[in-house]
Amino acid sequence: MADYPRRLRSVLGLGHYKTDTASLIVGSKPPRMPMSCRSILFRFNDSSSSTKDDADAVAEECGGETVALGAEEGALRSRIDGSRPADGYILTIFRWPRHVPCETVGVKGSFDGWTHEFPLERLGPGKDWSCGLMLPPGRVHFKYVVDGRYVTSPSEPVINESCGTYNNMRLVYPSAHFSWPTALLGGSDIAVVGEWDYWQRPLKLLPTSTSKGKAASKHTLDCCLPPGNFKFHFVVDGETRVLPSQDKQIGPVLKVPQAPAIRLFYATGWNEPKLKGRWLGQDGLPLTDWQEFDFHETTARCADRSDTLLGGKCWKYAIVDCCTFMTSAYHDGVKPDELEFIPFDPETGAEDHPGHGGVYTCSFPGGYKLTSGTIRPFNQACEPPMMLVSDIDGTLVGHEAHGVDSTARFGKYWEDRAALTGSFLVYNTGRSLGQVVGLLEHMKGVLPIPDAIISAVGTKIFLLDRERGHRGSTSGSSWHEDMDWAHSLDEGWDLHIVRQAANAAIQEYSQDKVNWLDDGSEHPHRIALSVHVDSLDAVSQLIHTRLEKDGINFKLISSGTMDWRYLDCVSGNAGKHAALEHIRTMYGVALDRCVAAGDSGNDILMLEGPNPAIVVGNAQQALVEWVVQQPQDGRIVVTDATVADGVLEGLCRHQLY
Repeated sequence: MADYPRRLRSVLGLGHYKTDTASLIVGSKPPRMPMSCRSILFRFNDSSSSTKDDADAVAEECGGETVALGAEEGALRSRIDGSRPADGYILTIFRWPRHVPCETVGVKGSFDGWTHEFPLERLGPGKDWSCGLMLPPGRVHFKYVVDGRYVTSPSEPVINESCGTYNNMRLVYPSAHFSWPTALLGGSDIAVVGEWDYWQRPLKLLPTSTSKGKAASKHTLDCCLPPGNFKFHFVVDGETRVLPSQDKQIGPVLKVPQAPAIRLFYATGWNEPKLKGRWLGQDGLPLTDWQEFDFHETTARCADRSDTLLGGKCWKYAIVDCCTFMTSAYHDGVKPDELEFIPFDPETGAEDHPGHGGVYTCSFPGGYKLTSGTIRPFNQACEPPMMLVSDIDGTLVGHEAHGVDSTARFGKYWEDRAALTGSFLVYNTGRSLGQVVGLLEHMKGVLPIPDAIISAVGTKIFLLDRERGHRGSTSGSSWHEDMDWAHSLDEGWDLHIVRQAANAAIQEYSQDKVNWLDDGSEHPHRIALSVHVDSLDAVSQLIHTRLEKDGINFKLISSGTMDWRYLDCVSGNAGKHAALEHIRTMYGVALDRCVAAGDSGNDILMLEGPNPAIVVGNAQQALVEWVVQQPQDGRIVVTDATVADGVLEGLCRHQLY
């Protein structure tokens, strides 16, 4: 196969479309391709298909290499020969979440000098966009091109380049290995599908043989998948299969680690520090010359901090990888054992040395924090990001002085640990957006700014405006509604008919028993009533009967503990847990790393899902009684500590701290 610029080849050049242009399987020899597919291949040579933007300028402004693809090379790209990828190339999956409405999606990056836009496809309406590229190991910077606009993905690390541009970054490394014993279990057409792209795109395994000329003894695939725990299964000659050693009911689970690297978080007052370092072998001798590495901004919001632990400093981070080194020298029996390094300030020439002098050293791979001349392990840096979806009042914020102190401890934890590693914070609350923004301003530096807000009983989702950066670089005061979520709630919902049913209940039981709280004017996929507890069942039954007769897709949700209860009627597609799942999949967080936390009965809707859950020690009795009736399998933990301290205890007990 031809050696293209930067030795980059799209999987489109190795694919087989089984039934249509979206059913891409890597590595097989295809029949004649449909015109729609061939047009995508030739699009690499169409200069009119790209839009000039800041991403195009990255190569020039940041010193990157620009590689032009000539007509002859473009034609070579379009020759599909189905041959095996060259040794050392890794199938790398790029994904754009379906939750962001758009018509076209592509990806451009440093893997070919920011020259070409590689199109992503989706396997049908409501599916994620994705594509695979065969890339050599190492670091790649990239951006997605969404309807002609260059944007970063919220589900992947975002870094600030020295020229001021923000890009996504990934370490290409064979993080996942699949093997099917063909000689033992049979099969000729082997693929694998899994949760890493929500069971969408089958990945082709290629045959290998122990002896030349003999039939394949097994089929294998090495690829670069996002870190996390994913269920998967094999597809063998069109049938779903698992290995005999794997659980057929639960299915096998693949644990994908972070790419091997040194992940260093540095508390510093320097604006743009750098790091110079070199790899050492097991004998302590240098394996490489001294090299310079950039520090980048983190998603932690140091400027909001009310404590003085960092002494006015901010967190910066550097990823020192040796993917290329590992794939070349490692197989010759040589591998890095330690990194020795010195942070320095290019502006002044000042260097940061340990208190005893010399240089810092740390073992490879690993995560570390460097503060005030001391380096400490930070193992969470090597884990995939997690997501906390929490109620606010009574869970993260208490009403006593102790509650404020507890919230401050949580805020310190979030900014000094979770946010550093790109984890996501979501508030699932009964407050309106304006009330949440007001609370955040009132408790600035204590209550962390979230990445998203779920409100109105799961009928509205608001996303933090990243202002072309990330959580740590934004003002934190600008939000926009997730309109894709709002549109998904329209199905089977008619606000006019729902209002009529509620008015019928008010007329039937009078305002002494039922009152309007919200007629849907502010939240078009939800109405809210205040109902006396003596009439709650009857009112609920009346509304349920009328809406069911009219074919409305709805949910009735009651909450509260006093004589007057809340009764919400929402779209059947809405709800606190449904909104949680929407955000979780949008950010690409694994199910077992998404934890919900609450303190009252109306939090049951997000606590009853399959994800880990936390019930804080001050929870209302109704919620505790509900927990007692649930399977005692450890999925839900009831903490001893109260409010935000209870959330921290729960994260520890779920091993997500």
